[in-house]
Amino acid sequence: MSEDEKIKLEKDQRYWLQNRELRGSSKVIFNCLKGAYDNRLSTLKYKKPTKAKVRRLAPAAFATLPAAIRHTLESRNCTVPQANDNASPHNVICGEFLRKGQKDWAVLCSHDGTTSILIFWNGSTSKITKLSPSRDDDWFQSFGTEYGFSREIMVAGKKQIEAYHDFAKQFADEPDLPPITHDGIDQFFVNKASSVLYYYQGQWLTLSGAD
Repeated sequence: MSEDEKIKLEKDQRYWLQNRELRGSSKVIFNCLKGAYDNRLSTLKYKKPTKAKVRRLAPAAFATLPAAIRHTLESRNCTVPQANDNASPHNVICGEFLRKGQKDWAVLCSHDGTTSILIFWNGSTSKITKLSPSRDDDWFQSFGTEYGFSREIMVAGKKQIEAYHDFAKQFADEPDLPPITHDGIDQFFVNKASSVLYYYQGQWLTLSGAD
C-alpha cells in the first residue's frame, strides 16, 4: 500500500469514528428530548386537583328532622355539608347517644368554613352539645381532578362498636371498652378511617373505628 493510500485510509477511519460518536450523541440527545416530551405530555393529560366547593344542604332538605331542630339550625346559619361520594342526603342522624330508649339527634353543622357535630338531646333545643369542631379544609381529599369533602357521621350500635374494638386489638394494645349500653357516633374520613364518639360517665370517649 502506498503512502497516499495509507493516509486516505486513516482519514476514512477517523471520519467513520467521528460519525459513530455523533450518532451515539444524537441518540442520547434524542432519548433525553423524548423523555422530556413524554413527561410534558403526561403533565398535560393529568390536571392537578383544584380546591372544590363543598356541597351543602339546607336543614329544610331533611324531612325527618323535627321542626324545632330545623329552626335552630337555620337561626345558627348552619348548612349540612355532604361527602363527595354520597349523593343521598346525609350527616343528619338519630340514635340513642345518652341512654337506651332516648331519641337524640346529631347534625353536622357547617358555618363560616368550620364544621361541628351538634347533639340535640331527646330532640330538645334547650341544651345543645357541640363536638369535634374543625375546619372544612381538614376533610378534603383528592377525587381524580378535584378535591371533595369527606366527613360523614353515622350511628354506631353496640355490635358495631364491639366489632371495631375486636379488630383493633389484633394490631395494638387497646384499653377495655366501657359498658356499651347505648349508641355511639361513627365519624368517618370517607375511604380512610373512622372513630367512634361514645358518651360515658359525663364525658365523650373516642373509641376505635373502621381502619
